[in-house]
Amino acid sequence: MTVRVSTLISVQWPPEPVETPPDTLVISVGKYYVDLRIFSDTQTISWALAGQRIIVSEDPLRIKFTHCINSHHNGSDLGENRMETPDVGEFTKLPNGDDLEIGEMPASHRGGEVYPYREIWREIKLEQGGDTYGLPTAFVLESADDDPQELICENVTAKSFYARAGNFFLALRKKKPNIEDRENGISSGRGPVNFSAIRQEYNADINGWVTKYSIGNVENLFKMSDLAQSAVVENVEGDSSWELNSRVMMKGAYDGAIKETCIVRAVI
Repeated sequence: MTVRVSTLISVQWPPEPVETPPDTLVISVGKYYVDLRIFSDTQTISWALAGQRIIVSEDPLRIKFTHCINSHHNGSDLGENRMETPDVGEFTKLPNGDDLEIGEMPASHRGGEVYPYREIWREIKLEQGGDTYGLPTAFVLESADDDPQELICENVTAKSFYARAGNFFLALRKKKPNIEDRENGISSGRGPVNFSAIRQEYNADINGWVTKYSIGNVENLFKMSDLAQSAVVENVEGDSSWELNSRVMMKGAYDGAIKETCIVRAVI
């Protein structure tokens, strides 16, 4: 299973000039990825993405990215029963080792119209060792819905992804606030979608994990230490080892109540 951590070096929407991108970290483990881009000056989310990465072809290397979480779309303009159209990027290795990605996708700054783009990515070397809290060195968790075998993204009021690779950790959540219809006595998840994110990096000098970004409502959005203290794993054999499709139940530190149940989507 492939593990990769990368950062965005530049982005361009031709014929516009090359831009300096926001502070970006992408963790990819197996067929899943979590992508967080932050405006560091304002401490706000530029783009938050998570979903599957599917290899369409090897030569040239083309990868399709599904967007189960996409902070550029709140879902209301997509209809209730379909996901946003995934984007497909074609990758070329540059002489300095970076990767050029080209393709077409909706441009949020151009009203969501589809335009060609060019992005240059650089792989980050993973540090060995560090305090893992007994957790796997690389994993992706997705909050559970009806079917643990499927990536369910539509018609949910909340969706979380957690990703760890070596000394990097990301947590993302999108949440639709419940809107009550008191006259009819019903509630729904319709309304503006809120996004929250945490980025942590292991610091060898203090032998611990440091939070670089904590944005939005991060209540019950778990950090690395929370996972170690709160996660209870149950796999298909009924034991507690981390395996694909195992259920990871996050319990409250004080009351022991289950706060969130996740599915292991990728693990090493």
